[in-house]
Amino acid sequence: MTLKKSFFTILSALLLSTAVIPSTYASAQIAKSQDVVIQHAQDNKQNQVKQLTSEEQGNAKHEIKEEAAVVPVIGIIIRAGVVAWKGYKTYERVSEAYVENAIEDHYGLKSSRSSTTLMEYQVGSEVFELKFGTSKWGLEHILGKHHPKYYYGIDFGKKNSMFEPNIGIEDIENMITILSFQSNNDDKIEKALKNGKRATVYGSWLGEEYTLVIEDGKVITLYPDGWNMVEYD
Repeated sequence: MTLKKSFFTILSALLLSTAVIPSTYASAQIAKSQDVVIQHAQDNKQNQVKQLTSEEQGNAKHEIKEEAAVVPVIGIIIRAGVVAWKGYKTYERVSEAYVENAIEDHYGLKSSRSSTTLMEYQVGSEVFELKFGTSKWGLEHILGKHHPKYYYGIDFGKKNSMFEPNIGIEDIENMITILSFQSNNDDKIEKALKNGKRATVYGSWLGEEYTLVIEDGKVITLYPDGWNMVEYD
């Protein structure tokens, strides 16, 4: 009796396994087919998106070219002391006293001289300074000649470039720091200071190129290098 029961138990297990295996295989095949269908759908959708994006980009470029062809490029024009900024804003020429007061207010100075030190910078074993300056050098010169909001146009010649109007004094301080340590500029400045020579170095700040000039332990000037050029009328 026990042997017969065991035989039927084994037989039942075999029959059950043969029924389950095809069912599992079929489910796997269905799932695989669904995955293939989903993948094809995703690929088609991605291709459509890529094609649409490419077409949109092409249209955008075409529109930009058309717009650029229609709208003229307007530069910076100085006429009778007034700065006409790229066709949409003007800045009246200010007085030298206005610039000097702005510098004093920024640094909290009650009084100042051209030799007043505003910032110190160290390169290697040498130190140079950003001083108050005059119309010829220092921060007063940088603002008075190269900034539209502080332009006072005294004896500046016919060649000039200007900062963007939103550039502040803190930005100018940071530019000096950054330019001083780009592309081995610190070595050039240190060597020039040791030998009592002028250092003219070049560098970039926020993607734009600038020129920094240092001599006799102080900043002479800082200005945009070859862009935002001024046209005198």
